[in-house]
Amino acid sequence: MSYLFAFTTNADASDGIVFGKNIQTWLIYTLVLLGVTLISYLLVWAFGFIRDINSDKAIKQPWD
Repeated sequence: MSYLFAFTTNADASDGIVFGKNIQTWLIYTLVLLGVTLISYLLVWAFGFIRDINSDKAIKQPWD
C-alpha cells in the first residue's frame, strides 16, 4: 500500500514526479494559485477603496 505523501518507487524521485504528478503540472497549479491570490487581493483592495470613496468621511492619510 502506497502512502499519500510518499514516493512509490525511487524512480519517481529521479523522474521529477512529486506526489504522483509531473513537475510541469505543479508549475501550472502554482501559476493558477498565484493568479487567484492576485485577483482576490485586488478585489479586496478595490472594494475597500470604493467603500471609502462612497462614504461621507474624507479620506485621511495615516500620518494626518
